[in-house]
Amino acid sequence: MKEQDFVGLCHSLCLEFDLANKEPADVPQEFLINGYRLGLYLDSEVELIDCYMDLGFIEEDRRFEVFGRILEINLEMTGLHGESLGFDAETGHLVLRSAIRTELGCDADSMGQLLKGYTEFADSLKTMLREPAGKSPSPVLRELA
Repeated sequence: MKEQDFVGLCHSLCLEFDLANKEPADVPQEFLINGYRLGLYLDSEVELIDCYMDLGFIEEDRRFEVFGRILEINLEMTGLHGESLGFDAETGHLVLRSAIRTELGCDADSMGQLLKGYTEFADSLKTMLREPAGKSPSPVLRELA
C-alpha cells in the first residue's frame, strides 16, 4: 500500500465513523471509535498497517491478575492479523496490537468492519476481566477470530 492510499483509507474511515477530522490537509492516524482510541500506522516496506487500540487503564492492584489472564488469552488467540494484548508501562493501559496485512485487501469497508470487531472484542474482554479469575477466555477469543 502506498502512502497516498493509506491517507485515503484513513479519510474514508473518518467518514465511515462520522469523525470530526475530515480535512484532507490532516493525515488522521488516530481515531476514537466506540469509545476506544485507535492508532493506525503504515509500514509500506513490509505491507502492514500497525494498529494499536487502547483498552483502558489497569489499576495497580489488579495488574498481576490481569497480566496472567491476558497471557492466557494471548496463548489462545489466533487472529488473522497477529493480534495480541499487551501493557503500556508508561501509561498503565492495556493495549490490543495487530499487524494488518495490506496484501489481503484493505478498503474502508473491510477495515471498518475489522475495527468495529476490535471494539466488540474489547467490550467482551473488559466484561470478562471484571469476572472472577478461573473462567475460560475462549468465548471472548472466538469473537476476535
